[in-house]
Amino acid sequence: MIREELTSQYKLNSTFIIHGKANGKDRQGTCFAINENEVMTAWHVVNNMEDIKVSFTSDDFAHEKYCKLQLVEHDEALDIAILSVESEPIAEFISASSTNTSLKLPIHVCGYPLEKGGKHAIMDTTISNLYDSIITENHSFEIKQIETVNNYKGMSGSPILTNGYVIGVLLVQQGGTSLYCISISDIFEKNEHIKQHLKIASPGKTKHILFNHYTKESEPFYCERTQDLEFEKSLNINNLWVFGKSGAGKTAIINRNLTKNNIEYCYCDFGPIDIKNEQDVLEEILECIEDKFDGNRLSSEKNKIKQINRLLCEAKISKVVVVIDELGVDDEAILKKIADTLMKLVSYVTRHYKTDGLMFAVSTIGSPNGLLKNARKANDYFQFLCCDSWDENLSELFDLICLNLQISIEFMKPEIIAKADQSPRLLKSIIKNIVSVEMINEKSINIAISKSLNEAVV
Repeated sequence: MIREELTSQYKLNSTFIIHGKANGKDRQGTCFAINENEVMTAWHVVNNMEDIKVSFTSDDFAHEKYCKLQLVEHDEALDIAILSVESEPIAEFISASSTNTSLKLPIHVCGYPLEKGGKHAIMDTTISNLYDSIITENHSFEIKQIETVNNYKGMSGSPILTNGYVIGVLLVQQGGTSLYCISISDIFEKNEHIKQHLKIASPGKTKHILFNHYTKESEPFYCERTQDLEFEKSLNINNLWVFGKSGAGKTAIINRNLTKNNIEYCYCDFGPIDIKNEQDVLEEILECIEDKFDGNRLSSEKNKIKQINRLLCEAKISKVVVVIDELGVDDEAILKKIADTLMKLVSYVTRHYKTDGLMFAVSTIGSPNGLLKNARKANDYFQFLCCDSWDENLSELFDLICLNLQISIEFMKPEIIAKADQSPRLLKSIIKNIVSVEMINEKSINIAISKSLNEAVV
């Protein structure tokens, strides 16, 4: 795992080892930065602890390098404590989200169990039980354990993370099977003093969360699937042909993974183009390449494939992807001719381009099966990627959107997911209509669902 993932998903740069002596014995736990000068942990970790210390890294802990901590606030019933750091301001802290937790919500955890000897442990797990309906219960929810940690002693005080925000704190392991946590929403509701110390995460901009067209600002709200990993790997192997029904996320997969990997691309959008034949497709690609690379076609050359090849070769780009997107043609005969022409284009340019840095990414609604005359040759030039399957990912997308919009519609989740019918576009439409109503309840949600189904969005 690269360092970037540890610091972004698991907040390793903001999660530390807290240690000291209590009743003459060494005690250790986990804490995390909540602002520039303070950390949060479980109260039972520091209760009766003398000379409380924090080591910011595993190496610091191993070399007995630390800063001292001073208790600022605590709540024994909630098992939460806040301490100030006697050092320079903390460079990275974790913002808190007070959104309500939901069952099976995917979460990340980073902490320092004793069994790891001062090294961090990370967890990808889910919320397995909720206790917010039990007034006398101090714990808010329970999370699933993982196989790589046996004894969670030392992880008390670890942040429960979703999408980069802390939504709860790991408190205790009981009975060898249960990991109990307190939610940020419960802390906010039950202790106003502690709330004042936390940096509150503002809800993301609705247009970025419910994006139709991917941009860098949309990345925190993008639901990564196995298809994304396949796309990324395939880029190092061959050209790509992405296909799937409207609203399945074909364009998002292409734009997101090229943008994420800092790969330059020439985007040929056929959405607004009235395609009558295969020459219309080549003409649009030619015009896009002229605009992208500031080139000019030769009036003496009538073959558009050769024109495209010449412009790409003259551009001398070490790595570039030509994206041919939104090829929505209803006439199957025309579509077959287009598919055959694209094969000719890709095979010709691939043979003549002098480096391995040129790739094509084609996107169609229909499967290329049955469109391409020579399937064996097509497999030589293309990797094929179907985007239709969302399976459990649609549920993950629902959780991600609700968390960042800070709306609680978990009670209608099964109905919304079923009506979205494997379409992220339709899911976003439903949620967009839900957040636009004045009062969110079962009746208004059903109206929003009906409205979305009647709008031609898929």
